[in-house]
Amino acid sequence: MSAKSFNKLLRNNPSMPRSLLKTSFYPTTESTEIESIEDEIERNIKHAIDLVSEHPFKTKILTTPEKEKIYLENAHYGDVKEIYISSGTEALTLINTLWESCSQR
Repeated sequence: MSAKSFNKLLRNNPSMPRSLLKTSFYPTTESTEIESIEDEIERNIKHAIDLVSEHPFKTKILTTPEKEKIYLENAHYGDVKEIYISSGTEALTLINTLWESCSQR
């Protein structure tokens, strides 16, 4: 997740623990060329492409059902097989499962 997207998520969800979000969504802390991209969809896809160059070589973008089609049609997403897009109930289930597993510790 780009730092811009991560900070937006924090602003919109002030009650979520920052450490859980950092662990779950792996925000970049580096000032990179990717961070300078204004288009959120393109920035998230390019960040995901950068992430899949490291183990476990797969990543998932969580989004809304409305934006899922935009991600899938983006030229930068193309034929990248290591990036998965989840939205709606599937994305919420993943977030809730992670939240529950972390909050039980």
